[in-house]
Amino acid sequence: LTVLLLCLCLLPFTAVSEEPAPAVRVCLQRLALTDRADLYLTAPYTLSFDKTVMSLPAGSNIILQIREGQICLFYRDATVSAGTAITMTRNASGKEEMTGLRFEKNGNLYPGDMTVRISDGQLQCILTLSVEDYLLGVLPYEMSEAFPMEALKAQAILARTFVLKFCGEKKSKY
Repeated sequence: LTVLLLCLCLLPFTAVSEEPAPAVRVCLQRLALTDRADLYLTAPYTLSFDKTVMSLPAGSNIILQIREGQICLFYRDATVSAGTAITMTRNASGKEEMTGLRFEKNGNLYPGDMTVRISDGQLQCILTLSVEDYLLGVLPYEMSEAFPMEALKAQAILARTFVLKFCGEKKSKY
């Protein structure tokens, strides 16, 4: 019995955490949006604005445009005034790694949730995503795959540490 207990103590222990994975918020400034954003949804999303909730299926194309100081949502043949901010929450679809939204039909995929608001007369997009999804997007811009694997691993650790210390969801200025 003692030997069995000692063997059990030597087995690796994995704790299961009920806490959700850390998330970061990123302001998408390089998009250079002014008063219009054309979005292509690769996952079902729930849109929330001015006490309104709207569900859109994967494959939806929407346009957000500033008109008279308000965000107007264009979807199919409908036009809806969404106020000064709209929150887009990605619904679980079972294959999260390939879902999100795009600003061009075949452009970069932005996984996660997004808030679009008016700031200084222009659309400002703030993406909320998991740290792991953030790292998948940011590492290729910091180092190419031609670097040695150990250097890439070290960069991933540094990037994760930096984003958790300075850009975590609770610390973000957005």
